[in-house]
Amino acid sequence: MVTVAAIYILIVVAVLISIPLHPINSALGKVILFVVAALACFFTAQSQEVFQSKAWGFSMNKPEGWVELNTGYIHENVKEYDFTKEQLDKVFALQNNSIFLLVLSKHDPETYAGVIPTIKINANRTDIVSQKVFLASIKASFEGVLKVFDNAKFDRLPGTVEVNGVPMVHGVISYDLKNDGNIYRARSFVYSVLRKGHFVQFSFTDTGSKEDDCSKLYQELVSSIIFNKK
Repeated sequence: MVTVAAIYILIVVAVLISIPLHPINSALGKVILFVVAALACFFTAQSQEVFQSKAWGFSMNKPEGWVELNTGYIHENVKEYDFTKEQLDKVFALQNNSIFLLVLSKHDPETYAGVIPTIKINANRTDIVSQKVFLASIKASFEGVLKVFDNAKFDRLPGTVEVNGVPMVHGVISYDLKNDGNIYRARSFVYSVLRKGHFVQFSFTDTGSKEDDCSKLYQELVSSIIFNKK
């Protein structure tokens, strides 16, 4: 069975995704239609859970029904409060230059067998200031993954994309995971964004199978990522 252990393997990979309507012509009808539409928007907004980090200056929608996992270090102060660069440097030093901010699992790893679609966000310290150099660095990290896992290949070569006005390095890689004689196919959609003194990496992993193809959901979540201006 690939359960909790598989989740952490995937984390490592990332460190290294009717009622018919009728025309309303009356003024009262138009007012009613406006109110209904406004209420629909309000309740939709209210029901959407958002992960927001003041310290790292970004927010992203969270998928409904996914399980949040404890990675061993997700400090509440780091998640909720503003810090100076000096304070963040100290946090990085304590955590070996990488901090897990959020890990979400589509299924409960205690009860589900197989590769579980997983979303992982982590922050990593870096001295890189150039987007060009950053792109080369992420490419090198991807190349390292190719050498570690069986049948690993690029589904999309790392390149720069823009998400809500912010440049990100995006690439997709697929690979095999073996457990108890079984081979599981996994793929990771990775988005990395360079900030001052650190970069934030969003890793979205699934199997690409009919049951667990999360690519559409992952694209929606990526489109929801908003970074504060710095």
